[in-house]
Amino acid sequence: MSRRRLLTIIGGGTVGALVVGGVAGTLIGRKSGSAGTWQMKAVPTAALPQVESTLAPDQAARLMEEARRCREPLAEVTIWHSPGKPGGFISIISGAYHSPRFPLTTTPSVIALPFPAAYATGRGVFTVVGEANDFIIALEPAIMNSTMNGAVPINVWWDPVGGCP
Repeated sequence: MSRRRLLTIIGGGTVGALVVGGVAGTLIGRKSGSAGTWQMKAVPTAALPQVESTLAPDQAARLMEEARRCREPLAEVTIWHSPGKPGGFISIISGAYHSPRFPLTTTPSVIALPFPAAYATGRGVFTVVGEANDFIIALEPAIMNSTMNGAVPINVWWDPVGGCP
C-alpha cells in the first residue's frame, strides 16, 4: 500500500473517531510532560529537493542554501483535509517567514518551512492562517481542526541536533 493511501486512510479514520468522540474542531495532542505542544521534525538533507518548491519563491534560495550547509535546517509538516469534505487554503507564519498559500486536498502534501525560532532553542510557535474544512496538519501527534477560519497558533518543540539532519 502506498504511503499516500495509508495517510489518507489513517487521516479519514482519525477524523471519524474524533467526530464520534465529540471533540472534532479542537486541537488535540501532547508532548510527554508538556500539554499543548507539538513536535516538529527537520527535513532530512536528502529530501530537500522534494520540498524546495513549497517554499516562498523570494526566500527559497536562501533557505535552501542554509539547510544544505547545515546552518539552519528546515522543518516539515504534512497537510490535507478529510475525504468527502471541501478543502480550503492555508498558509503558515513561522517566525518572520510567511509561506505561500496551499490548497488543501485529500492527498497529504509535505511542505517545508523554517523553524519558528532559532533551531538551537528547540521551541517556538507557528501560526496556521486560512479557511478550511476538516483541516489536518501532521506533527507529532497529528493536529486536527474540523473547521478553521482565521489564525491558529501552534506551540511546537524539536530536538536540535548537531550537523545535518
